[in-house]
Order: sequence, then structure tokens, then C-alpha cells
Amino acid sequence: MLKTSQLEILVALSETGSINKAAEILYTSQPHISRCLKQIEEEMGKKLFTRTNTGVQLTREGKYVCAHARSILAQLRVLEQVKSSEIDKLEATLSIAVYALFIKEKLFLDFKNSCVSTSTTLNVYENTLENALNAVSHGVCELGIAVIIDAEMPSLRSIVNTKGLQLEVLSSDYLYVHIGPQHNAYKKESLSIEDLTQSTYLHLPFDKYSATRLGIQLESFKVKDFHNTFTVNNYHLIPYFLQFTDSFLLGNKWQWDFLSTKEIKTVRIDNCDLKTHLVLFTKKRLTLSAEAEKFLHLLQLYYRDYNTTLNKAQ
Repeated sequence: MLKTSQLEILVALSETGSINKAAEILYTSQPHISRCLKQIEEEMGKKLFTRTNTGVQLTREGKYVCAHARSILAQLRVLEQVKSSEIDKLEATLSIAVYALFIKEKLFLDFKNSCVSTSTTLNVYENTLENALNAVSHGVCELGIAVIIDAEMPSLRSIVNTKGLQLEVLSSDYLYVHIGPQHNAYKKESLSIEDLTQSTYLHLPFDKYSATRLGIQLESFKVKDFHNTFTVNNYHLIPYFLQFTDSFLLGNKWQWDFLSTKEIKTVRIDNCDLKTHLVLFTKKRLTLSAEAEKFLHLLQLYYRDYNTTLNKAQ
């Protein structure tokens, strides 16, 4: 088995292409490097380098061996760091569950820039409300973020308590509608329910917790009465459908700035006073990880009492 010092020689030779330069980097002599290389090649039973007029050149086998030598040395350095560092500074994972919200991309960028771990994994699960609650309850995700409506709030509070979670309302505002350039009402300054009845109601899948939305009363019209509907479980497809079809999405103001970059307007419905709420749910009595605390701070910074004022049409 090759020693660490031998691996260092292989890497130095592969990076410099010179026995003299490798000796300088490793603070040793040229004859010592030559002897070690000979020993390594004998032990491996392979020719790893060929001599040239300008130095040494990797063979095919040498490229393979040196790539692994470099990887092993990198992993050994990480293990060395454990001696003097806390593990969460070396490797960290944050998983969040999201329902009915396009989170601001700038928030993710700020989170990435705030990470101090040498290896960080961010998992974002875009779910139904039921799956998001279960993910946090079962410890799959540390944070749950959702947009809910007035009618869902009483049952959600009860469910959250039953599942051992805690709920925090970050911001509240009216229900909005998102429409794209293909919608007949796109150029209007305000919307009535009649502007929506002949177009396609685009929505995420309903589950036993969010099915309440079907009973939302919009003037004399209920959501379940929309004749044309289209269900999609892929968040990234929603802006595409809004851009290029006559679809509309019942949404919220917290994503208007993201959707506006796709030429999608965010508009209030006339005579509709229904409220939506941006909520956070976490497990009770759970100490959040450092990464979760950072993300939560940014979430509150970006969304708590979000005071962007929307005109009738954006």
C-alpha cells in the first residue's frame, strides 16, 4: 500500500512535470524523488511516467493513479481538519419543504454566500401542503414554508399542533391572481371574476389539507365551479404555462417580483377581501442547525411584514 509521502510525490510530479520542481515543492532532493518514483512503479507494476527532454510525462496508467492520489490526499486533509474543527463547519445539510411559493432567488444566493462549511448541501422539496407538513414532522426537513388562505388557517393550526410542530405567520395580505400575456384580461387595469370564468384555472395538486381551497367564494363564484382546470405538480412549469396559455393562478404578492420577470402580472380581484398568509412551521423544541438558522434569518429579512405595494396590475 502506498504511503502518504509517496502519494504527495506522484501529485507533485503530475502537476509540475519535472523531478527538479517536484523536489523543490516537497523540500527534498532530486535523487530521492527518482528513487521513490522507481519504488512506486515497482510496487504498482505499472509505468506511471515517461522521461522526456523537458521532464516527465504521465502515462495513461499514471493519469489514473495520480487522479486517485490527489483525491485521497484531499480526503486526508478533511480528516485532519476534524481534529481542530466542529463537524458542522466542514459539512452541512439543510432541507426545506415549500408549498405554493416561488422563493426569491436572491435569498438562495445570500444563503450560499453565508455558508462557511467546506461542503454544504441544500435540498428544496416543493410539495403539497400535506407532504410539506409530514416532511417537517418526520424530520426529513428542518423548515417548512407555505402560503395558505384564511379558510385553511383554523385546521392548519390544529394539524400543526397534533404533529408536534409550531407555526409562525411571517406576513399576510390579500389573494391575488397571476396572468400572462395570452390571457384576455392581460391589458386590463383591474380584474373581476367574470374575466376568469372562461380561462383555465392552473393549480397545484390538492390534498386533504388544501382541498379547502375548492370552496373559496369569489363573489358569487366558487373555485370548484371553474369549468377548465389544469393540475401540475412541477413548480417550474407554472410560469411557463402562465406565459404561453390563457391560464390563471390564484396566488400571492410574495412572488410577484419573480413572476414579473416572466411578463406575468399580479392583480387583485375586484371586491375580493380574502387573505393569504405566508407561514413557517418547524418542529417544537428542536434546536435548529446553524444552516437552518441562517436561512430562517434571511427568510424573515426578506418576507416578514413584506410591505411591497402592488397596484391593481403589475
